[in-house]
Amino acid sequence: MKEQLNARLQRGYNFEFSKYISDGFRFTNENIGLQIAFGLLAFLTLVAAGLVPVLGSLAVNLFVSDCLLIGFALGVTHYLRTGMGDFGSYWTGFRFAGQIILFRLLLILPGLLVVGLLFLTPAQGLIREYIDSVQTQQTPDQDTMVFFFMQAIFWIFLASLVFGFLLTPMVFVPFFIVFYKLNAWDAIVYSYRFVTRKWLATFGLVILAGLIGVAGFIMLVIGALYTFPAMRNILFACFMGLTGFDPRLDNKEIPDNSDLLDTAL
Repeated sequence: MKEQLNARLQRGYNFEFSKYISDGFRFTNENIGLQIAFGLLAFLTLVAAGLVPVLGSLAVNLFVSDCLLIGFALGVTHYLRTGMGDFGSYWTGFRFAGQIILFRLLLILPGLLVVGLLFLTPAQGLIREYIDSVQTQQTPDQDTMVFFFMQAIFWIFLASLVFGFLLTPMVFVPFFIVFYKLNAWDAIVYSYRFVTRKWLATFGLVILAGLIGVAGFIMLVIGALYTFPAMRNILFACFMGLTGFDPRLDNKEIPDNSDLLDTAL
């Protein structure tokens, strides 16, 4: 699997923004019944798991959410390979729970670094100074307020760029774990190697896909039953475009990571 990815990196690839959008909607429309049904059941599963005190929320954050979210791509893959929808294939993401857990644990350190950047930048001190002045009823003059907020906006924007750089490749890590049978660390490495070559375009696509997913909640909550699967399928189409993954060229079953599950746990 790594040989295929390395060869793809050496050959290079184009980023087809509009194609990924259209393919994502096409994948959704071709299996719209199963996509909506799975999305609804996945949402209810997450809600039910989250209601379990402590352990439920921990499980959702560590692996349940990722194992469910990858289900849309698993369902699309089965359809592209066989020409038939299979509801059971949507739930097979849990076979990869071990590496998903490791991936989430590896995210803790960069997450702490990003939070630290937000709180250790001059913006934090500026905001605190402004709040202290208000509390002591010493309202700063207009020029001081403008200076405070311009500085705060600059540092928050810088921290957001760092966060975006770290987060964008992470969106695709579960795809590498599932479809290329990579362990968590290798999946992170290859995700960065592919995404950073087209980082700005990929970042834009991730943002747009997120807006599409949120649009269903804003306009009409029930619309999210369609827009959320579309969002996930757009990201999967992007993953396919970046790595050259095409289920139609390989009729084998998706690699089983159950052996890695045992070693990870």
